[in-house]
Amino acid sequence: MKRVTYTLLLASLIFIASAAIYTADAQTTVHALLVIMDDDHLAPENEDGIGPSYAVDQYYIESLLKRLQTTTKSSVQIKTLLSSEGTATFLQIQQWLNEVNPTSEDMVLIYYSGHGGMNNWKEKRTFLGTLGTYTYRDDLINLMKISTVGARLQMLITDCCSNTTEPPPIQIEKTSSMLTDDQVLEHLFLQHAGFLDITGATEGQYSWGVNPDPKHVRSEWQEKGYGGTFTHSLITAFELEDYEAAINDYTKANLIEPDNVMHLRQAIMGLIELKQYETIIDYCTKAIHLTDIDSILYSDFHKYRAYAKLQLEQYKGAIDDYTVVIRLTPDAYLLYMQRGEAYENLNRYQKAKVDYQTALKLVKGTGNTGFEKILEDALKRLK
Repeated sequence: MKRVTYTLLLASLIFIASAAIYTADAQTTVHALLVIMDDDHLAPENEDGIGPSYAVDQYYIESLLKRLQTTTKSSVQIKTLLSSEGTATFLQIQQWLNEVNPTSEDMVLIYYSGHGGMNNWKEKRTFLGTLGTYTYRDDLINLMKISTVGARLQMLITDCCSNTTEPPPIQIEKTSSMLTDDQVLEHLFLQHAGFLDITGATEGQYSWGVNPDPKHVRSEWQEKGYGGTFTHSLITAFELEDYEAAINDYTKANLIEPDNVMHLRQAIMGLIELKQYETIIDYCTKAIHLTDIDSILYSDFHKYRAYAKLQLEQYKGAIDDYTVVIRLTPDAYLLYMQRGEAYENLNRYQKAKVDYQTALKLVKGTGNTGFEKILEDALKRLK
């Protein structure tokens, strides 16, 4: 029987759903607003907070935008709002959006690094922890679409939590060996049109970061993995990675700290890129045994293992793992879609149909028309 496959990478899905390929005929101006909570105004009393980590993110994004300006014919205009200067407010963001007057060739970018959260599990409205009044993500997206409607591309990038409770303390150590790939940078900023929404944490998830060691200078920050884990990974995504070297680094680190699941998680990310599915299963199995069942990471490791089993056509095992993840995150349509794929490949068509129907119901109204079409075709096939 021919195997049914719909599995796609998240980064690809974002582009498919949100931005069309575009070729610029004139000079592009990138209007960038950086909102940085560099003094961590929400940190508990008598704690230093992670403001220095946010400042590292500012350095990363500014360096990225400067590279864009020097390697392409685009112009980059950067404005920065800092909590330490009292300017990182929703009002200041509104004012900037009202003043920006992009042409049809321009791009508008808002980047936020700081605390964030979600109002409750019923509404699932996530917000950015700006000074004074919190900035709700959906409000900001709508404001961007209205205020800069003439822009070719509008992009919102946020490195913050989207959870309802504070995360436990955690230390993350990462190293990587990278080479610059300016074509990747140009492809994202200059060859797409539409609205692109990129976040470091979906509803209910945490976003992690590491404060820089004062003994390390700026040029060492990226190598040491300082700053927001998501922003560091995003910057890395614009560069060529030596995944095997990174995996070796994390494996060595895990030998020193055998119970550090974050080392395992980072190694798993590299293994996914290298499609080493058997090793992914081994790493995930170890990580699951080390992770508390109430942790979001517990769900993530089951999800990674399910994905690897699906690629290896271990459909029964994939179904078992997807069932665990669905029980913990019942609104994730992609999980139902992938479990349905496993059921269909086992000829359990009624089970597959139920999962496809659930996925289609959840994806309706999200704007992911590509997924809707895939699911509708799958249901027609199973009639």
